[in-house]
Order: sequence, then structure tokens, then C-alpha cells
Amino acid sequence: MRDPYKPGSVFQINETHLRPGWIGCFVLATDIKSWGIQGVVSHPGETHQDRAEYPIRLNWSEIDYIGEAKLVPQEMV
Repeated sequence: MRDPYKPGSVFQINETHLRPGWIGCFVLATDIKSWGIQGVVSHPGETHQDRAEYPIRLNWSEIDYIGEAKLVPQEMV
């Protein structure tokens, strides 16, 4: 496991990721693994009252650390 990363850390998907639509997306880590992270990419729903989340697993080589989230969705705590 890599310190200081923990659930709630924010990463950005870099250009080594093989699916172009994901490059540049910000990911909120939900679990830190020895090989990388499990996390979610969030966006507002159609009504702007809901939030949709896409789960994703990423290797360390595919992401860059941005920082710690100041606000984490309640259901992730």
C-alpha cells in the first residue's frame, strides 16, 4: 500500500490509460491496493438533484495524485 494515499484521495487519469474517454477524469479513491486504486468518477444526473457514479479500477501507472477531497459523499463515509 502506498502512503499517504487513503480512501478520499483524488487522482486524475493520465494519458497511459487505454480508454481515451477516461483520460483527464478525476477519480475519488474508495480503496487503495498494492497495484493501484478502486474508485469512482462522479457526475450530476439529468435533474442536477442526483449523482451518477462510474466505478473504475486503475493501476498506479495510469493515475496522478491530485490531493485529498474536502467533501466526500455521505454514502462513501
